[in-house]
Amino acid sequence: MLPPEGLLNGENKDVMIMAKEILNSVRHKIEEGELNERIRTASNTLKTLSDLVTKMDIKVDRLDMDMYNRQIADIGDAARAMRETTTRAGNEVTTLARQSQTSVKQVEETAVRLSELSVQLNAIATKLNDGEGSMGELLHNKQYVQNLNSTVTELKLLVEDIKKNPGRYVSVSVF
Repeated sequence: MLPPEGLLNGENKDVMIMAKEILNSVRHKIEEGELNERIRTASNTLKTLSDLVTKMDIKVDRLDMDMYNRQIADIGDAARAMRETTTRAGNEVTTLARQSQTSVKQVEETAVRLSELSVQLNAIATKLNDGEGSMGELLHNKQYVQNLNSTVTELKLLVEDIKKNPGRYVSVSVF
């Protein structure tokens, strides 16, 4: 018990002072109505949580787990199919890359050959332009062209005459 002046001596004195302060604080809060309000708020919060848990239980009970399991299995099948398709596509891309490298090499070789041919054609064109060879003469020498035209004309006349008068040119004797 507390002495009439309300003070204790020793170590218990500190504990008792703290307890007295706590009790005074609780009494003050009860008198102000703050503690009752907090209790009502906590009670309402617990009721709301209880209602929420009940609703969640109802929803969980309504879940079609077989459907979800089937959907998960379907997703797994789709993932496997995608993996297989990706692997096949990767293999096809690798094959295509190899074929492309071969094609590029062939195109490069063809380009080299075309370049060599171009050099040769250029050399031929230069000789023709310079009048070298029969073709060069034909391109640059009008007299050569006239002689060639004259020869062709004479050959045509000869062929016509052979057709008209074969006996002049061919003699056939039997024994």
